[in-house]
Amino acid sequence: MDFLAHEGGGSDDGHEQSDEEVTRWEREQMKKGVSSHKVEMLERERAKMEAVMRAIRSSMELPPENREQLPMEMDIDFSESDMLSLSQTGRISGKTIAVSLKEILSKLQQRKIDGKESVNAREAEFERTTAQIQENKEMISKLEMEEPRIRERFQVYQDIRAYARDLLECLSEKIGEVKDLESRMAEILDGRARRLRTRRRNDVHDMYDECSAAAAGRPLHQRAPEVSQRAAEREARRSRRRRLRENTLEGVSHEEGLSTDDEETNSEIVARQQSIDEIRAAANVIFVDALDDFCRIDRILSRFVDWLAHDEESFVNAYVHLCIPKLISLFIRLELIDWGPLENDSRPVNSMRWYEDLIGCAAVSSNINVEHPILVSLIPLCIEKVVLWKITDLIRERWDPLSQHQCRNLGFLLNQLIDECPTLVPSSRPVQKLLQTICLRAQDAIDEDLFVPIYSKQAVENPATGCKAFLDRQTWTSVKLIRCLNCLSAVLSEEKMRELVLDGIVNRVMPALQCATISDQSMIRKCRALMKLIPAAWRENNTRIALRNFNDLLGKVAEEHKNNREFVKEVKKFVTVNKCC
Repeated sequence: MDFLAHEGGGSDDGHEQSDEEVTRWEREQMKKGVSSHKVEMLERERAKMEAVMRAIRSSMELPPENREQLPMEMDIDFSESDMLSLSQTGRISGKTIAVSLKEILSKLQQRKIDGKESVNAREAEFERTTAQIQENKEMISKLEMEEPRIRERFQVYQDIRAYARDLLECLSEKIGEVKDLESRMAEILDGRARRLRTRRRNDVHDMYDECSAAAAGRPLHQRAPEVSQRAAEREARRSRRRRLRENTLEGVSHEEGLSTDDEETNSEIVARQQSIDEIRAAANVIFVDALDDFCRIDRILSRFVDWLAHDEESFVNAYVHLCIPKLISLFIRLELIDWGPLENDSRPVNSMRWYEDLIGCAAVSSNINVEHPILVSLIPLCIEKVVLWKITDLIRERWDPLSQHQCRNLGFLLNQLIDECPTLVPSSRPVQKLLQTICLRAQDAIDEDLFVPIYSKQAVENPATGCKAFLDRQTWTSVKLIRCLNCLSAVLSEEKMRELVLDGIVNRVMPALQCATISDQSMIRKCRALMKLIPAAWRENNTRIALRNFNDLLGKVAEEHKNNREFVKEVKKFVTVNKCC
C-alpha cells in the first residue's frame, strides 16, 4: 500500500513538471519562427504602407481605413535575401503609378459608354428576335391556311410525275417501231426520186453522146443494150406526154423540154402503193396495246393543261411548254409517215389530227383561257421543231427542182407555214437548215441537170445531127428551172435568187445561145421567156456578167428580127431599164 501510495504521489509531480517543459518548448519554437527582428521589420513596412494609403485616400477622398490591428494567426517566414532587400530600399516591392482624377473619370465614362452600347446591342437583338418570332407566327398561320392548296398542288405534282414516267416508258418502247416504219417509207419514196433523177441524167448523157458523134461526123457504133432500151423507153414516154397534151391542152403552144419526165410503169406504181399500204397498216396498230392516256395527243395534253390551270408559275418555271413538242413528236411523225406534200397537196397541215388536237387542247379545262399564250404557241413550236425537219428531209431526198408541180406545192406549203407561224424567222435553226437544204438542192440541179452544150453553127443548122433539137430542149429546160425556182422567191432572199438564176442559169445558157442561129424564130421565144423571168428589181445597180451578155444577145436578135416591131420594143424597154439602173 505504501508502495502504491508512494508511486501515485510521485506520478502527479512528474506530470506537472512535464507540462511546464512542453510549454517552454513551444515558446522557444515560436520565438524561433518569428524573431523580434522580423516583427520589427514587418511593423516598419506596415507603417510605410499606411502612409502611402493615407496619401492616396487624401487625394481620392476615400473613407478612412480601419486601423485596428487584427491578430495574425499564421506564421510569416521571410528569407534573408528578402529582408536584406527591404532593409536596403526601405519601400515595398512593385511599382506604383500616379493616377489622376481625369483619367479615372475618362475610364469610368468609357465603361459607361461601353455598357450603353452593350445594352443597345442586346435591345436590338431582342427586337430582331421578337420580330422574327412574330414573322414565324404569321408564316405558320399563313402556311396553315394554305395547307389545303399546297396539298392539292403536291398531289398534282406527284400525279404528273408518275404519268410522265409512264408516258416516257411507253414512248421509249414504241420509238424503235416508228423509226423502222419511217426507214421503210423513206426507202420506197426516196428510192423512187433517185431512180427518176438518175434516169433523166442518163437520158441527157445519151442524147449528148449521139449529137456529139453526129456533129463530129463519126458513125455511131452499135449502142449498148441498156442505152438502146433507155432510148426506146424515152421516146415512148415523150410520145405519150405529147398525145396527152394534144388532148388536154389543145391550142396551147408547148416547147420540148418544159415537161417533167416522171412517168412510171403500172407495175412500179402498184408495187409501191402496196408497200405504202402495208406501212400505213402497221402504223395504225403501233399503239394498239397502249391506253388512250398514252397514245392520244388530246389525252396527253389534258394532263399538262390541268397543271397549267392549277399552278402556272411552276409550269412556266419547269419549261414544260417547250418540252411538249418533243413529247408528242412521235405521234406527229407517225401521222406524217406517208405525207407527200411535194406530189400531193390534198393533206394540208391544218387538216391533220394532231393539229386539231392542239387547237382544242384548251377546251378540256374550264379553268383556263383558250387564248392563253402558252397554248397558242404550241402549234408554231410543233411545226418548227417537228414538221419543218420533216420538210427538210423531203427536200433533201425527194424534191426535184425541175418539177414545176413539186416546186409550186413546196412554195405554197412554205408560204402557208410562214404566215401561220410567227416563230419561223431567219434566225431559227430549223428555218436556216431548211433554206440551206433548198439552196444546196437547187445548186445540185444546176450543176448536174442543167447541161446546155455549145455546137458549131454548121452542126446546129444540119437537122441530121439532132444538135438543134437537143440544144432547144436543154435551153427550155433552163427556162423551166428558172420558173421552178421563182416559185420559192418568197422564201429565198433576193440576193440568193440572183445568184442562182443569173450566175447559175443565165450565165450558162448565154454561150450556147450566142453560138446558135440568131435568125431562127425560136430565138425570139427564148429571149422573151428569159426577159419575163428577170424582174426589174434584179437589174437595179447590177453589174453581173450574165446581164451584160444577155443585153448583147438581145441587141443582136433585135437587129436580126427588126421587122418584128413588138419584139424590138420589148428589147428596148428591157435594155433601157438596165442602162437606167
